[in-house]
Amino acid sequence: MSLTIKKLIVGEIEEKIKKMAEELEEVRKNIKLLENRISEILDEIKRIEDAKADRMELEKVRRIAFGLNPTDLKILESLKGERELSLDEISEEIMGLEKNYILSRINRLIDLGYIEKTKEKEKKLEKFRLTREASLVIK
Repeated sequence: MSLTIKKLIVGEIEEKIKKMAEELEEVRKNIKLLENRISEILDEIKRIEDAKADRMELEKVRRIAFGLNPTDLKILESLKGERELSLDEISEEIMGLEKNYILSRINRLIDLGYIEKTKEKEKKLEKFRLTREASLVIK
């Protein structure tokens, strides 16, 4: 092989190496960008977890302050939005608890002034709805 051909081949190889080095540098930059983005996402996840813990603590403090248990809050939440529900409907929304227990919690919430009884005239069905005082407890 002549010297000129060897120089051409070496030149092509050097050019390819240079191009590959540039591509490698671009890949390294993209990796760094991805690492930064992953770090941002992990920070956001941490903030969300902290906020969730704060909300759970706030709910606990709110329950304690108003003398309520988790079931009481579930009942109040199910009646939120000017809803009127029967015992069966509330039981369906809460699920997993005995109706008698739910009724005892409803009666306690009535005694505390957070719920009032209503009657559906056609069916003579007893329903429950939130009172104005309940707006202090649930948001």
